Amino acid sequence: MTKKQREATEAWERIADSIRDCGPEGKATLLIQSVGRRPSSGGITELINVEVMRMGEDGRPEIAEWLSFNVAKAFGYRFNQAVEAISMGGYGYCRASEIASDLARKAGFAVRVQSTGFAFGPNGWHPKQARARVA
Repeated sequence: MTKKQREATEAWERIADSIRDCGPEGKATLLIQSVGRRPSSGGITELINVEVMRMGEDGRPEIAEWLSFNVAKAFGYRFNQAVEAISMGGYGYCRASEIASDLARKAGFAVRVQSTGFAFGPNGWHPKQARARVA
């Protein structure tokens, strides 16, 4: 096993329980949110944050865990340390959906991605965040 494969396996082990809590039992919600974007030579580079939200003692949802760094390590995404977010380039696809699909595939359950906000960019409207829910 190479160093990169070992780091990916260790990163998945650190986040696996949190991701599975977002599964069929519905103990938590996975929030995948765009925190910025900028033009690049290969299209648009989008900065994505991944968090787990749980119900607080007062009955309101609150951020329980920040997973962006370990998600980047587990799936080989680039991580922007200055912004502390996953950096994904490309053009013409929803990066939040790709992250949700990768996480669901690895965790072993299907998800439905629900976009919960939109912003207007140079190429029209795009989802600002997505919530991964069990299909």
